[in-house]
Amino acid sequence: MAKTLAVGPLVQRYGATNLLVWAALDADGKTVSQNLVTLAKFKELALVNPNLKTEVSGDGTDWAVTIQAEHPALWTWVDLAGADARYSDNFIHIAPGTAARVEVHLAQPMTKSEILAALKVRSLFDTYAVQ
Repeated sequence: MAKTLAVGPLVQRYGATNLLVWAALDADGKTVSQNLVTLAKFKELALVNPNLKTEVSGDGTDWAVTIQAEHPALWTWVDLAGADARYSDNFIHIAPGTAARVEVHLAQPMTKSEILAALKVRSLFDTYAVQ
């Protein structure tokens, strides 16, 4: 069932640049689609470092990268520098306290230590943050 959200009081309290609306569509007890709605332009959002944490599992040519964020991580993507890889999903939004899993299929096998050395996980925050 679709719902209408009354976000006016939240915008007044926190401001549009500090408010993210995480929407989900559930069917038969499972989330089948998710999206993020912002009330300000993306460049105006007051993002903080999401403090991304990753775990890698798999072997050979099939790997999974599980990503968690302490703070909202918008447009998060996985990259394996120098590897010919296909990703199940990239440019994903990760809400605090949730995990996202990206499946990675490589053209050539790699060891876990090679994966860890090549792995870069970044988000929108990294594109404009002063390092």
